Amino acid sequence: MIADIFVFLYPVVVLISIAGYLPQIKSLITATSEPDNISIHSWYIWGLSAFLTLGYGLSHLNDFMFNLTAAINFGFVAFTTILIYYNMHFRFSDSKDIVEKVKDIKDEIRVDLKDVVETTAYQADILQLNESQIEA
Repeated sequence: MIADIFVFLYPVVVLISIAGYLPQIKSLITATSEPDNISIHSWYIWGLSAFLTLGYGLSHLNDFMFNLTAAINFGFVAFTTILIYYNMHFRFSDSKDIVEKVKDIKDEIRVDLKDVVETTAYQADILQLNESQIEA
């Protein structure tokens, strides 16, 4: 009897989940500034948890409603995480900041390449010294 009630009520979980995610998604879409009170790392963890739940359900359970619920949950967590990341790093990021970040990355690459070239030249000098010692 109780099992039948839960089988009947379980599809409501999907509706409850959707109702929980929609306000957050709406807030992120209509935001006018970068979200400052949202932990992206928490959303990464929830995304991993939702992914593992879905994977377990699909690989070990033959329960359509569970798998549907897990898939919808994972989809909404992933979508929300993407929106948060987009708002933090692209939508509200100052274009000057992006240009500066690209310049910094280019400078780091130049420094790294310069180190590689200097190290390679130094190693080549050592090899030439060793070859001259062998010939002598």
